[in-house]
Formats: sequence, C-alpha cells, structure tokens
Amino acid sequence: MANGENARPAALEVVERLQRRLPEASGPRDASLACGDAGLAILYGYFDRCFPGSGWDKVAHQAILRATQSAGPGQPIGLFAGLAGLAYATWYLSHGETRYLRARNSIEDALIPQAAAFAQTLAPKSGMAVEEFDAVSGISGVAAYLLCRTSEDRARQALESILGALVAVLSSDEPAPKWHTPADLISARQMIGKYPEGNLNCGLAHGLPGMLSVLALACSHGIETPGQREALHRWAYWLKARQMPDPWGGAWPAAVSVGSTPGPVPAPAGWCYGNPGVARTLWLAGNALDDACLRETALEAIRAVYRRPVSRRGISSPTFCHGVSGLLHITLRFANDASMPDFADAADALLGQLLKSFVEDSVFGFRAYDSEARLVDNPGLLDGAAGVALVLLALTSDQDPTWDRIFLLS
Repeated sequence: MANGENARPAALEVVERLQRRLPEASGPRDASLACGDAGLAILYGYFDRCFPGSGWDKVAHQAILRATQSAGPGQPIGLFAGLAGLAYATWYLSHGETRYLRARNSIEDALIPQAAAFAQTLAPKSGMAVEEFDAVSGISGVAAYLLCRTSEDRARQALESILGALVAVLSSDEPAPKWHTPADLISARQMIGKYPEGNLNCGLAHGLPGMLSVLALACSHGIETPGQREALHRWAYWLKARQMPDPWGGAWPAAVSVGSTPGPVPAPAGWCYGNPGVARTLWLAGNALDDACLRETALEAIRAVYRRPVSRRGISSPTFCHGVSGLLHITLRFANDASMPDFADAADALLGQLLKSFVEDSVFGFRAYDSEARLVDNPGLLDGAAGVALVLLALTSDQDPTWDRIFLLS
C-alpha cells in the first residue's frame, strides 16, 4: 500500500530505527494486543512479511511465546486485552495456518464457547456497557477475529451467533435503542456525569460504528443472518444523520445523549472517535449494501478532516488509537480504495507531520500522551510505537496490511 516515492526514504529510515529499538523493549508487559507481547508479535510478523528471510519470524516467535505463557486463567474474551487478540496474533503469524496450530486451537477452545454464550446473553438485553459490544473489549472485536476463521465450522457458527446478537441489539429504538448505555454504566472518564439519561456512543472503538463495521465486513464475506442487511442500512443512516455541521464540512460527536441534554460535542479526528473511524464504517457499509450515498458521505467526511486545521483536529499523539498514525492509515485505505489524488496528497502531509514527531533520544522513537496528558515511552500497538511502525511500513511496502482487521478497517 505504498504511497509517494518522495516519502519512502524518510519513512523507511524511521522504520529501520524502530526495528532496532522495539525488540529491545524491556520492563513489565502483559500478553495483550493493545500494549503487550501479542501486539508486538503482529508487528514482527508484518516485518517478516515485508523483509522475508531477515529473522523476524524468530523475533515474532519469541513474542508470541511470551504472550501465550503469560496469559493466565480467566482471560476476558475481548480483542485488545483478551483471548480474541491472542488468537488473532497466533493466526497472523501462522504462515497460511501452517504454524502455531496447537496454540491457536487451545485458545479457541476457551474463546469460542464463551463468545457464543455471551452473544446469547447479550441479544435480549436493553441498556448495556459499551465494553459488552464494542471493538476493543466486546463482542464486535471477537467477531473481527472470527471473520478470519470462517473456514472452520465452529468459528463460523460462533460468528453467526454474534451477528444474530448484534442484529437483535440493533432491532429497536423505542423508547431508547437497546444498545444505549445507561448513565451508571458509562465508564469513559471524559463522559462520566455528562449524560444523566445515558448515551449512545458514536466512536468506532467503543460504539455503534464497531457493530456496523462487523455487519458490513461479514456481508462482504458472504456471511449473513436474518435482518443483518436491514440493521446495517437502518443504523448506517442513523449514524449519517448524527453528523454535526462545522466550518470544514461536518463532524461526528463521541456520543449523543439519550435525553435532550447535553448537546453533542465534536470528537477529535482519530480512529477511536470522530470522522476518520466513522467515515471508514460508512464506506464499508456502502460497499456491503452497494449504496453510493453512504460511500459519498464517507468520502466527504474524511475530506472534512483534511480541511480542518491541524491544530483543530484534536490528535496530538503520533500513535494509532487517537493519534496521527490512525488517521494516516485510514487515509491510506481510502487512497487505495478510491484512487483519488487528494487522498494521496493528504497522506503525504500526514506522513510529514508524523515524521516530525520522531524523537531521537526517546526509548522507542515516538512518545505518546497518557490519560494524564503526560508524554510516555510506550512500545505498544494501540497507543505506542508499534502502531506507528505498522503504519509507516504499510505506507512504504507493497505487502497488504491485513493486520488492520483488528481495527475493523478492512
């Protein structure tokens, strides 16, 4: 997915520096995809695909070995901190499912029954925490992994159970959508106390777009359950209608209130919340439904981000989740899919911004802001240098960055 010959040398130079630094990451790490060894294993696996024969498969092996050995009993099922992420890492490193079969099967033995059972408990509920259905911790993230395993009967059956549960969760909006989060279940620090009647999360990481992306990707893979297309169409247009006007072409809020107050506030322009993630969801929905209106809305929404001054985008971190790397990678996906010059130009500008944030004397080359707005050295995939490295390599390599399935982008 390479883009721009002028950008390649500088980006590749930074990738080479990260290749020297990241394998030496020390200190306590967990097994997770978000910030632990499973996420680093995916990075090393992508290095191996882009630079075969350079020994990265051995580095990846050590990372996945650490991850599987440190994953204790009682792991949650979620993608970024649980069994689904660990399973995805073993699948990604499997070289066409010829390696790590025993490890993956062992993880799936625990994951699949739990996921199918959880889907059954979710379907009849009304009012729920986002962690139950979202892409990061919830059932949508589990589905992202199972979409990679549809050739296996038990994985496909579990996926179909999840799709059925999502359709059920999206089946009603009276008096409030079933997927709404009551005030006492809102866990995001920046949202606590601001929605006295509960809210409807509009971010790709934690809200409706994650569910819609799963439904769209499943449709595009020929996997459907009754009511799936109808739910996708209905709620994609519901999401489209929640775009707020602004001087640059409109923006989505992080969430909207179940009641009449407070009014929505535009979200930062990241993967997790805001236009980039929502635009990608509407693009996937438009493709699945062959709906030109949704696709055009998606294109205009991502272009609105480029028109917005950099200082008003709300993404100061170089990292993936809510930083420049996430926006750059979504831009690369649109540049690849839509083949329009303005997306290539936007990618070049974002790459320049990203490279300027490289800090030579930092531990991993890129520093991220933590929840207290402090700069930290983090090697992780979601909020650290590994995620930046994945995006830089995707830009400079012809190897398809299929790893972005974990972000529900393809």
